Amino acid sequence: MDYYKITPEETLEVLGTSREGLTIGEAGERQKKYGPNRIEARKKVTFFTLIKRQFRSYLVWLLMLITGVAFGAGFYFNKEEQIIDGVIISIIIIVNVFFGAYQDFKSEKTAELLKKMMKTQALVRREGKEYLIDSEELVPGDIIILKEGDKVPADCRIIEAHFLEADESVLTGESQRVEKFNHAIKRDVPLAERKNMLFMNTYTARGKAECVVTAIGKETEVGKIAGSMEEKEISPFIQEVDTASKKITYVALALIVVVLFTLHAKGHDWLSLFMIGSALVIGSIPEGLPVIVTFTLAIGSLRLAKENVLIKKKSLLETLGSVDVICTDKTGTLTQNRMRVRKLFLNLKGEDSGRIRSLQTEERAVKEFVMCAALCNEAEESSKGFIGNAEDLALINFLSEKGVDVVNLREEHRQISFEPFSSEKKYAISVNMTGRKETFYIKGAPEIILEKCTFIVSGNRKRKIDPKTKEHITRKTHEFSMNGLRNIAFAYSENKGKDWIFIGITGIYDPPKEDVDKVIKTFYEAGIDVKMITGDNAKTAEVIAKECGFKDPKAITWDRIKNMSEEELRRAVKEYNIFARMSPSDKLRIVTALQDNGKRVAITGDGVNDVPALNKAEVGIAMGGGSEIAKEAGDIILLDDNLASMVKSIKEGRTIFSNVRKVINYLLTANLAEVLVIFLGSLYGVTPFTAIQLLWVNFVTDVAPAMSLGVDPPHKDIMKKKPTGKNEKLINKRITLLTVFIGVKKVIVMFGLFMLVYRMTGNLLLAQSMSFTWLVMSHFVRIAAIRFDEGVGLFVNKYLNWSVFIPILFQVLIIHNKTLSKLFHVVEFTMREWMIILTTFVLAIALAKIITAAIDSRLPESERDY
Repeated sequence: MDYYKITPEETLEVLGTSREGLTIGEAGERQKKYGPNRIEARKKVTFFTLIKRQFRSYLVWLLMLITGVAFGAGFYFNKEEQIIDGVIISIIIIVNVFFGAYQDFKSEKTAELLKKMMKTQALVRREGKEYLIDSEELVPGDIIILKEGDKVPADCRIIEAHFLEADESVLTGESQRVEKFNHAIKRDVPLAERKNMLFMNTYTARGKAECVVTAIGKETEVGKIAGSMEEKEISPFIQEVDTASKKITYVALALIVVVLFTLHAKGHDWLSLFMIGSALVIGSIPEGLPVIVTFTLAIGSLRLAKENVLIKKKSLLETLGSVDVICTDKTGTLTQNRMRVRKLFLNLKGEDSGRIRSLQTEERAVKEFVMCAALCNEAEESSKGFIGNAEDLALINFLSEKGVDVVNLREEHRQISFEPFSSEKKYAISVNMTGRKETFYIKGAPEIILEKCTFIVSGNRKRKIDPKTKEHITRKTHEFSMNGLRNIAFAYSENKGKDWIFIGITGIYDPPKEDVDKVIKTFYEAGIDVKMITGDNAKTAEVIAKECGFKDPKAITWDRIKNMSEEELRRAVKEYNIFARMSPSDKLRIVTALQDNGKRVAITGDGVNDVPALNKAEVGIAMGGGSEIAKEAGDIILLDDNLASMVKSIKEGRTIFSNVRKVINYLLTANLAEVLVIFLGSLYGVTPFTAIQLLWVNFVTDVAPAMSLGVDPPHKDIMKKKPTGKNEKLINKRITLLTVFIGVKKVIVMFGLFMLVYRMTGNLLLAQSMSFTWLVMSHFVRIAAIRFDEGVGLFVNKYLNWSVFIPILFQVLIIHNKTLSKLFHVVEFTMREWMIILTTFVLAIALAKIITAAIDSRLPESERDY
């Protein structure tokens, strides 16, 4: 049906609805008929599908090939040892596949949970009443109400439009806003010219509208092309890890080839060469590293979701850790977005509102102030308390806090007429009756009210207001203004709006949120600069900035930057940290200037006009209470609108970056050392490990401990370090040096232990058993060294504790259980062998600390941690 060709009334008739909306029953029936308003872009992934995915890894197929060769050789040559190897490798394959599928399953569930949290709501009219519902519950024929910044939840025909413009770039590719109307278009037009229609997943960029839903889910225009709109997120962070993995793979393969040729030259048969070569490939190549990073990012996103921070792109967590400038709004972000009375000027003297215990007094000046503030006030009572503009609510709340019953006061002093405040007059007047007595009350701009007044009430006495008194009041008003307060003056008349009597002034303001000063302090300690961009005046912005803990709050206004060149603006953003009287378009210029200065910028926004700046910044932070288009443009959504949540986000980002570096360091030093030890052994015609031992070590010491390291808690000083640089690499100079020198240390200790035992005893099986056991233990030597390097306890991560304890327990069982020792080709140890291993264990940790200290002494302080 081409709904754009017919009138709104005809559309309602065709869809069997009215402007009052569907009945609840009709909506329920249509939900059963049409299903949920959801685009199923991809099928739900089952656990069985995830198991099948594991077989995409070439290493799984290599393990299966090794298993086949082991079984084939065992049965063909009647070698029990090869059959046992085949059984063990088969068990490793099964456990590995199920473990990998389980990790993928957890990642899928995390993604589903985050997707649920990002669901949009729609304002719908049913049975003449308006409801806020999940947009998935919409059905054709529903009447929906849209305002500026809303995401359109379904395809719909416009019934009424008020200055309506839409952003349809997601559908048409055109960035220019489209003006919309409600009348019929009588000819065939393409999608982009159907200006009386709104389409799912587009946005209302301006104005408001009432519409009737014409299509939902797959039947919408965007639903028809949903498959082609699916984008797979490819993170630069993960790409770097993948690239590093490939480089390591090339090095490892080159070494393996050399090892195999050397062993062949020493007389090893082809079967043993195939088994040891395959085991080395599996043990040395960190093919699981990108998967571990993805898992770490997914867990980080889930942790933040529980803290009211919705990360829309997991890869963004790495960027968060390197942010060095945060640009924030003032109202609602730094402040409570709730005006409060801070100062009260009565009886010609000012006083902090907090020091006033009660306003219930017989003093005339106080009584008249209470009457004027309560009665000359546009705030109205509702079922949810008073509603109205911010200034009027501030006065009502102040009176209530000081013991005044505003509702009762209004009943006793009936309002007979009211002249509302206007920006032209700058005052409001209320006329109230107390019994038969008529009183006029006025409030507004101090300079206007003071000019009208002939008298002043001070204490219980009314007197003529002289020039000196007016000068004193003007001076006090200026003092309030200089402290960032918005001033309201009060007066009354007992003579039909003549002979006005001045009462006093209140200074109101939007106070900072609780503990926001601690948040700003944390940002500074973390090496992050904070900029305030506000539409408020410079003085108010500076006062709030000072209370929030800004360093040297210094404001620059729009009229000064509007004509600045790009070079001048780049200098200005270095010098100033407050930008006052700014429009949303100025935000974009400021962000661009900061980026031109080499900064990584995060910026907050909640409105339609904030979208360009949110898109431009490295991290766009949308507020949960903001417009849908801002939330769509943002990378992060603060569901609680609290800047303190950004501290948690940045901390999580830094922790993930640090943890991934630890994982890389852990895996690389371990895996490359195995190849080098085999290589050295090949020069002597021996192999320090058997193939089955290498496979077992890879199975128990790689994936589980690495994933556990990936979810390490943050170390205590992580928010006292400077951000990582804009071009900071995961594998930096420190990680490279640690990998090389710790790896070499590991090779020397491990191969030295093997050769010492072999030469002293002549028992190859005992030497292999000890090097095999030490290889398992050496992985945890590295973890212990990392812990000492960080200055944290060994047991701060319960997942890591178990992933360390269980392999060690298994290793003890393998050595001392006759069946297991036969399977893994080892001999039982005496206390002497265990003491040798423990001694070298301690020696290795000590050497690791010495090597780390030596490397750090040659690096700048900023590069000395993970």
